Amino acid sequence: MENKYDILTRLYAAHSALFSFSNTKTITEYMFKLLKFIPGISSCLISIDNYELSSENFPIATFAGLTPREEQINFNSYEKIYSKVKELQQSQLYPIRSSSKNFGYIIVFFNNKDVFIPFDPVLNSFVISISTILENIAQKKELRDINHQLEEKVLTRTKSLNITKNKLKLVLEKTIKALAVTVEIKDPLGLTH
Repeated sequence: MENKYDILTRLYAAHSALFSFSNTKTITEYMFKLLKFIPGISSCLISIDNYELSSENFPIATFAGLTPREEQINFNSYEKIYSKVKELQQSQLYPIRSSSKNFGYIIVFFNNKDVFIPFDPVLNSFVISISTILENIAQKKELRDINHQLEEKVLTRTKSLNITKNKLKLVLEKTIKALAVTVEIKDPLGLTH
């Protein structure tokens, strides 16, 4: 068996690789594989943006006794899951959230919590990084959506301005012709010039 320092070194190296992922499915699958190598963990449940993996063969909603309405990740579901994890004693809940949004959870079950203790800060570091990555993904999506809306507004406004420009050009041409006709009617031979 590897000593804990070798495992910690590998975990910190794996932590760096986490930043190369850009969607919840790959992050969830990566974490699911990674947690199997942390000593003291017997199994885990991971739910990130409603994409779940479980070594227990049941979804988090079933584990926590959530109703179908509560299965979406929100404060109420978090409270129920936290209560269930606290009740089990040999498990730990790691919420994945930013200041404005809950992204999901990692729940680990221990076969030896004392062996796991040195790895807890590493797992916390992973969770914080996942929260940051997911927040960045959400912000990029929001920015793309806003850019798309702005592009649509610019196209609509440009089209409207072109229509108005063409109308004004037509009015200007008609005004020039009307002035020319008025001058010609007043002085048909142009003798005053």
